[in-house]
Amino acid sequence: MSMHKQTVLLFLSSLVLALSLIMRLEPVYAQANRSNGGDVVCPASGSSIQVINNRSSRYSYVINNTSGLDIRIGLIASGIPALTSSNSILIKGGQPYSDSSPGGYSGRIVCASSTAATATISFMETYR
Repeated sequence: MSMHKQTVLLFLSSLVLALSLIMRLEPVYAQANRSNGGDVVCPASGSSIQVINNRSSRYSYVINNTSGLDIRIGLIASGIPALTSSNSILIKGGQPYSDSSPGGYSGRIVCASSTAATATISFMETYR
């Protein structure tokens, strides 16, 4: 190999090494390639219904309270308990709620209306 080719290869190798040291290396998350979504009718207060099942490969989810009523969202492992201020969060009518990776919640989510009437919500989750 000629001296000129060796010099060019050495220069290109040095350039690649220098650029890789300059660039910040951040954690890379794979793209979510599946989704699940729909509408759920949250029962009147005193009971609840599952909105999203637990999924360890979940990347994100959004719950949109499309009703004009306040609802409660609970991060409940099992059962259909009455949702209260001690085991759930209140979402106002028209308000969304979302979470995403890294560090997003991958457990089961349930909902209930905060009144004696049912309330409809929509949800969407992405996962791998």
